[in-house]
Amino acid sequence: MPRPRSPNRKKAHEIWLASGGKLSNKEIGKQLGVSADMVGKWKRQDNWEQKRPNKTTKPKRRKTTKQPEQPDKENTTATDT
Repeated sequence: MPRPRSPNRKKAHEIWLASGGKLSNKEIGKQLGVSADMVGKWKRQDNWEQKRPNKTTKPKRRKTTKQPEQPDKENTTATDT
């Protein structure tokens, strides 16, 4: 039989929602007397980010890598043979 859920789990979610999703796991954990890791675990397992009301999603940016600069053909010096 699984252990019952901690009552702090629901409180942590309520605190996070009340902050508009801006409070860190560490700050929530301090208020409830639990570790930031535990709050993060609850956040992941319960999908808090997906359940946030009025969620404004930003399109994910693709990471681009810088292309190495190619030397200009006009500025290269060629040795005459």
